[in-house]
Amino acid sequence: MLKQPVLLNPAQHGDLRLVPPEQYHFAAAEMTVPIVYSEMADIAREYPLVFLKDKQTPHALLGYEQTVNAYVSATGK
Repeated sequence: MLKQPVLLNPAQHGDLRLVPPEQYHFAAAEMTVPIVYSEMADIAREYPLVFLKDKQTPHALLGYEQTVNAYVSATGK
């Protein structure tokens, strides 16, 4: 999901729009997702927060099995 993040550039990305996905297969193998500190209070209401050894940012825990997102079903919902 976050394999190659890039900074947004108006000239290069000006035509992009946010379209909510109908399927979430792209996130099915994500066990954690990084968050910023200002999101912590809101995220903690829904997800456990974890701090990984090799990362400097907090992460929301999406599953407890490696490469399994407990919030995405086999059908992608």
